[in-house]
Amino acid sequence: MIDSLAVAKLLWRDEALSLLTEMGKESGVRSKPRAFIYERLAAVADLSVIRQRVCRQMKCRQKWLAPVFLDECPTVNGQDRLSRLE
Repeated sequence: MIDSLAVAKLLWRDEALSLLTEMGKESGVRSKPRAFIYERLAAVADLSVIRQRVCRQMKCRQKWLAPVFLDECPTVNGQDRLSRLE
């Protein structure tokens, strides 16, 4: 059996917060440590949702893959990923 918390920890802090925000479950976690955010995400989201987001985010990380994949990437917290690096 796959552990939701372990999968959630593959996300970066802002990515986990973004998913919680989309779910309407971000209340009270924005200033909390990363570990708390992951625990909340694992508690409120289905494993399939977390897994899907992890796969998508890993493809979209700027310094991980060639730019060819960036067209498939969404924004995070309302900012385009490319503009965050400038």
